[in-house]
Amino acid sequence: QYQVAQLYSVAEASKNNTGGGEGIEVLKNEPFTDYPLLGGKYSSGQYTYKIYHLASKVPAFIRILLPKNSLEIHEEAWNAYPYCKTVITNPGYMKDNFVIMIESFHIGDVGNQHNVHELPPDKLKIREVVHIDIANDPIASADYKVDEDPSKFKSQKTGRGPLVGKDWKHNVQPVMTCYKLVTCEFKWFGLQTRIEGFIQKAERRLFTNFHRQVFCWIDGWYGLTMEDIRAIEDNTKEELDRVRRISLFFTSSVLTFQRARACSPCRSYGGNTGKICFLSLGFSKYSFSIFRSIRIIRRFAQIVLAYVVYVELISKISGHFFQDKFVLIRYTQESFNGSEKREKCKLCTNTTTILKCNKCFHFTLKNIRRQLLFSIIIIQLIII
Repeated sequence: QYQVAQLYSVAEASKNNTGGGEGIEVLKNEPFTDYPLLGGKYSSGQYTYKIYHLASKVPAFIRILLPKNSLEIHEEAWNAYPYCKTVITNPGYMKDNFVIMIESFHIGDVGNQHNVHELPPDKLKIREVVHIDIANDPIASADYKVDEDPSKFKSQKTGRGPLVGKDWKHNVQPVMTCYKLVTCEFKWFGLQTRIEGFIQKAERRLFTNFHRQVFCWIDGWYGLTMEDIRAIEDNTKEELDRVRRISLFFTSSVLTFQRARACSPCRSYGGNTGKICFLSLGFSKYSFSIFRSIRIIRRFAQIVLAYVVYVELISKISGHFFQDKFVLIRYTQESFNGSEKREKCKLCTNTTTILKCNKCFHFTLKNIRRQLLFSIIIIQLIII
């Protein structure tokens, strides 16, 4: 039951953490053989390879300073249940200087075994044992959800729960203990001890929250077979890929200069003559039914707000800053309604349509691109 529960919960958690161009990308999910684990006791199971995109998890000013690859974490896992080995690295930036290895052993007891990972005496001396109680350990207010509280949850399918009291593990059946050995290396001088300690605390928080979910999602996974789980994993991968593609399109379009058109954001805002619309996604082509994630909706709202603020800023400074140095072609309300009004380009005097100057439009974009990108970055920082 726990094997099914764990895999089901991993799939659900993956969907909950993808959106806004971020989240989890599954590259491989396939059987493996002849890969010895735990001294050769296990050699076959399921291999997964994932990339965690973490840019949205850090402050915006850090995203600007750090290289892109530094915010991509790679995870390889060999699941030979009841034993599982997970290796987490950052090959694009820190390479061999950053490694987290998690060895998990799942045993149906109450956590009273001393050395299930068969560590040698020298490693046993430096090992620190931390007991996690999913029902009674304190939870950060940001992580707490009433429907994911084992001390209050009761399963409709099985009648299990709530887990009440300090000795609940001695009074319930079945019970499972996950023995996890976490080894981390962060080889940056001056930061090693502090970062490794932070990683250990973060892993404890992750294990606690995840296994609270495993128990409270019992009505979702109870009765499923391994064939059902593999089908769920395949569907999850397809959904993650689709959501990330949609998210990345809308996110990257903030920094893309596109042809203005009669889209709802422009029509709702640009009611006055002289407003400029450099950025437009043409939302009339897309249905909002594609937004199945709250995170994507939140990101979309940020982008729309950035448009509004950006258009207002440009309209205020265009008269005295850009007028003599760069090409400005006014976008009027008539342009959004599809009329073919023509004006003279202020730089080359070419008579052109309102959408672009055939002679010098691209030259103009090249000159003002840096100012435009800087303005958008500042707006995003303010919003975030």
